[in-house]
Amino acid sequence: MQLEEQNQLNCSANPESDLSQYLAFPFESDANFKKGLSDIASLTGSSSDIPEDTLRSMRVFYFNRMTGHSLSVADVQAYESNRNSTEDILTSTSNTPGNADVESSSVESFSFAQIQALIEAGKFDEIPNNKTISTALNSTSPDRSTVSPRKKPWEN
Repeated sequence: MQLEEQNQLNCSANPESDLSQYLAFPFESDANFKKGLSDIASLTGSSSDIPEDTLRSMRVFYFNRMTGHSLSVADVQAYESNRNSTEDILTSTSNTPGNADVESSSVESFSFAQIQALIEAGKFDEIPNNKTISTALNSTSPDRSTVSPRKKPWEN
């Protein structure tokens, strides 16, 4: 009963804090988690065959049971991908003076998550191949056709 009360106190109203606690949780060194993982792996063949989504679901379930939190797999996945894309953008946009010429001459390719993060940050000028398209209509008159009309079969 005392463990449950302690878990209730560990639950915070801040989901960001819960997610950071999840990322810091020592799954690799937790003996109970490793035993459960090996039991499940014995059913599927080997632990390397377990998909990443299934591992994430198992980690979230175990974390929620051990800490009393109520994280969802979708929240954890979104937080991990958002965190990874933010780290990727920060590392790719930080230019060192020696590498500035090399990076400016090459075209970078961004993932969808990186482009989404740039859009959310309002950094439209850093998105590659992003052109501003005018919304005004063309004001010039159309050209006259210079091609002669096609002849009909009986006109040959």
